[in-house]
Amino acid sequence: MNFGSINIKGAGGAGKAVEARRLISKYNLSFFAIQETQFRDLSLSKIRRFWDNTSFEFSKVDAEGRSGGLLSIWNATIFKKEQEVKNQNFILTKGKIVGENTDLVIVNIYGSTSKTSRRIMWEELLAVKNTITGLWLMLGDFNEVRFPEERFNSQFDAGGALCFNSFISRGGFHEYNMGGMKYTFLSGDGTNLSKLDRVLVCDNFMNKWPHASLLALGRNISDHSPLILTTTNNSFGPSPFRMFNSWFALEGFDETVRKGLDSICDSRFKDEVLATKFKAVKEELKKMAQK
Repeated sequence: MNFGSINIKGAGGAGKAVEARRLISKYNLSFFAIQETQFRDLSLSKIRRFWDNTSFEFSKVDAEGRSGGLLSIWNATIFKKEQEVKNQNFILTKGKIVGENTDLVIVNIYGSTSKTSRRIMWEELLAVKNTITGLWLMLGDFNEVRFPEERFNSQFDAGGALCFNSFISRGGFHEYNMGGMKYTFLSGDGTNLSKLDRVLVCDNFMNKWPHASLLALGRNISDHSPLILTTTNNSFGPSPFRMFNSWFALEGFDETVRKGLDSICDSRFKDEVLATKFKAVKEELKKMAQK
């Protein structure tokens, strides 16, 4: 089961829904956590735009005015909800992965801009964790950093970080190494960077999926990076081509490979660029073999 998260900074734009669906399809997401919908009454028709034609369920928290708002949406054929807890800053959804007798607790989080409110939320989540058992996964915009190096060109709040790290330690949470972007938030003037978005998991979650991968993508539709947590292996199909040592001695081999690698790909995603170039190299090698 794969998970995604983004602080979308307003769920009204059609382009944002299109990008969400693209991420869901590309990364085979079964659960998508969205923060800052900025809607007081997010209608079913607007929610439906964020998913494809497959069966889905959702849970939401309305924004206060134009501030906040949460939406959790998931594949109803893969994850079955059994319990829900929510307030203005998080949606907790407990259920089971279809075919597995494992309780999974997924928490979609939007940390308040108020330091006091965030500290209250840490205590609320710890209290809930003591009463709801299962494999815990928390993802979203925590609005807090853990270490000075998680901020660039902005002030580090040592007191806030201390409380946040205490919450993580007391809750027994861990983080996967994050690939892609080092910082997940870019300020409007383009000068300040912070790692505000993250994924926290409990011991048992990490033990079940020790090789899961976490990726922070480029900020295309928001000033926050989408996060992708992949626990299942994605199949990228057969290898583009086989390589034999004898090919290196063929006349014109180097030029043929270089021609394929020089092919143009407009994608913003490095894996797609690499796959396109491999395909181009394969086609050029076929042409060389036919001469």
